[in-house]
Amino acid sequence: LVDLAEYLATPLGFAEWERDTASNADQASSLHFRALAQTNGHTILVEDVTERRALESRSKAIVASSKDGMVVVDDQGVIQWPNGRFGQLFGLHWRQFKGMKFQMAMDLISECFENRSELARFIRQVERAPDAHAEEILTIAWPQRLVLLVSTRAISSEKGRNIGRVWTFSDITKFKDMEQELRGYASQLESRVRERTQELEK
Repeated sequence: LVDLAEYLATPLGFAEWERDTASNADQASSLHFRALAQTNGHTILVEDVTERRALESRSKAIVASSKDGMVVVDDQGVIQWPNGRFGQLFGLHWRQFKGMKFQMAMDLISECFENRSELARFIRQVERAPDAHAEEILTIAWPQRLVLLVSTRAISSEKGRNIGRVWTFSDITKFKDMEQELRGYASQLESRVRERTQELEK
């Protein structure tokens, strides 16, 4: 443990770091170290974070492979995990959003929406009820016209504390176009039935 040896050789108060180690069974594990220099010695805490890192890795893989645009925001309002599809929807690269304040990202992409005020209103609605699930249908006008179902839900810790929020941007353009087409057919059918009824009444 080179980091620990270096810390003990030149203690500078508090330090923390993580290292991956291999056990005898050749299974890698992740350890998180916290060290504090005190007048009468050192306090060193070692935490096995292997399961937490594995869960984070799986979560990132789910977000990355989703066909929907997804953004995971922490409790400080900073984007931690944007996926590639989110960037594609707005003609940008997902890396531009990582580490950006969510509100700043929404200001940036708001130019793409048909009605910017609808997006701003929806975000304000979510801010007023931080623990609630919410969804809204919004339309992108640029770089191509798309109808999006924008949904969001809070992320809670094991103790029930709100630790962030996940936003999902689902392309429902084909569904809405099909819905419009079916309404057109229904309207035509209704007109024909009405015309036929009038003919029979004569």
